[in-house]
Formats: sequence, structure tokens, C-alpha cells
Amino acid sequence: MVGQAVEFVNSDPDPHNVHGQPGVVSGWNFIIAKQGSSRTVTFDKPEVGIPVGCDIHPWMRAYLSIVPNPYAAVTPADGAVTLKQVPPGDYVVAVWHEKLGTQEQRLTLAPSGTATVQFIYK
Repeated sequence: MVGQAVEFVNSDPDPHNVHGQPGVVSGWNFIIAKQGSSRTVTFDKPEVGIPVGCDIHPWMRAYLSIVPNPYAAVTPADGAVTLKQVPPGDYVVAVWHEKLGTQEQRLTLAPSGTATVQFIYK
């Protein structure tokens, strides 16, 4: 979440490079040389799908998303997510996939209500 620290930890005996290539927030590129060492980065703006890789081991890559609120999740294998304790209101619910992009749907959540949205990627 915006303002929350992200800790990158090296749990491997080999050194690793953490190279983030965002489009909105400032990029970073640092090495974590020793097993057990770490570095923390905090982000001041939201951005979804930031590519993060290791220049030493190019097959290692991930995506980092910084969101403006606590209502986010990574989907499990079945794709189902439940967001709890969301206050009533009008929302845009969005999903992101590294190759298939972003989809959005609007919804209104009533007090003490629930809502279901379904996204289909083809």
C-alpha cells in the first residue's frame, strides 16, 4: 500500500540484484549481496504491475503493485478473492494480469451489503 514499506530479503547464499522499473514512481536498482541481508523501499504513489527483476539472474522476475488502500489481494489458483470490511460506497474494482492487462467494473456496495463481480480474460 502507498506509504507501507516493502522489504526485499536475500534468503539465498548467492548475491541478487533488485531492479525495479516502474513508470510512475522512481525506479531502483540495488544489490543484496549476503544471505539474510535486506533492503526496504517505501513508495509515495500507487502503481500496478511494476516489473522487478534480478540482473544477475535474468530468469528471476516478479511484479509489484502499490495500491492506495488496503482493499487488494493476489488471486489464488481458482481466481476467487473476498475483500472484507469494505465500507459502503461506489467503487471501481480492477484486476491486472501481466500479459492480458487491466479490466475494471463499477459497483455500489450498500451498508451491510455484499457484491460479486466476475472478470473473464479470453
